[in-house]
Amino acid sequence: MLNYRTIILPIDAGGLSQQGTFDSSAKEPASDVAEIENAGRRRAVLVHRDNEYQIRPLNCDEPEQQVEEEDDAADWYPCTSARGAAAATARRQGMVVSLLLPLKVPPDGAEEGAGSHYLLLLKRARKAADESPEEAVSVKPPTLQEHNGQAGEQAKQIAEALGLEENIKQALTLAASWHDKGKDRKVWQRSIYNENYQDPLAKSGPLGMNWRVLGGYRHEFGSLLDAEADRVISKHPERDLILHLIAAHHGWARPHFEHNVKRSAYDHEKSTTNRNQGAAHEVMRRFGRLQQRFGRWSLAWLESLMRCADIIASRQAVETEPEEDER
Repeated sequence: MLNYRTIILPIDAGGLSQQGTFDSSAKEPASDVAEIENAGRRRAVLVHRDNEYQIRPLNCDEPEQQVEEEDDAADWYPCTSARGAAAATARRQGMVVSLLLPLKVPPDGAEEGAGSHYLLLLKRARKAADESPEEAVSVKPPTLQEHNGQAGEQAKQIAEALGLEENIKQALTLAASWHDKGKDRKVWQRSIYNENYQDPLAKSGPLGMNWRVLGGYRHEFGSLLDAEADRVISKHPERDLILHLIAAHHGWARPHFEHNVKRSAYDHEKSTTNRNQGAAHEVMRRFGRLQQRFGRWSLAWLESLMRCADIIASRQAVETEPEEDER
């Protein structure tokens, strides 16, 4: 009954050393064995005091006690906002902000920000790019035009190396060249703290990304709407495939996008409700047509080629940034 099964045991079962390796003699639970070596650089508490911020490395053994205790040894840095302090910390450590979460708010009537505590999570830009192109962050983010162009070039090279037929190669290249076009919406640029809407960025910078700002908006749905109106794509014999590869490059559109009263993938900045609904319905019909034509495995394979091109292009954005142990 247990063949080929995964058994998950509670930490109270023991059997792990404090370094996370198997040890049958270990009886005490190991509460957190992830990334112990780099924990001080990846997790910290940000404390505010009179327009100054202090960074306290977070020890996973007694986090609550550390939030409350003063740290006389840590330096205080002048800064006007928690976001700015987090970005400065990330730059000093050669990393980028993954999460900034309020832990303790000031009492009623107190000056805004006074006595506030924040949980600060940092990560290496390269690691983010390897894990997911959507989460890739960079000290110097590429523009949207640069990233789409790089993704298109990578898709073309992949298609040529695999000897794909000409129309499929063109479809893959066009899809990659359009895949992130929907990031030019102001709401998406605000989510990565870029106020220069005339020169949209493709990735977030050291400040990271605030997903709450999006309200569920999916940039690939915006890309799909833009691509549907393009004359070259509209006349291409592989129009269905191009549009599907754009829509599905983060896993949605198989067969639909999320849309409800709390979260909606729809583009409310450039498109009407009818246009959004029509495109969303066609996403499902298109997926059905392509499944019948290519079969489930061949279509998924083509989608994976598109994602490979995106990942390689995202990695290029941080390729010149040195590894953590080189700093």
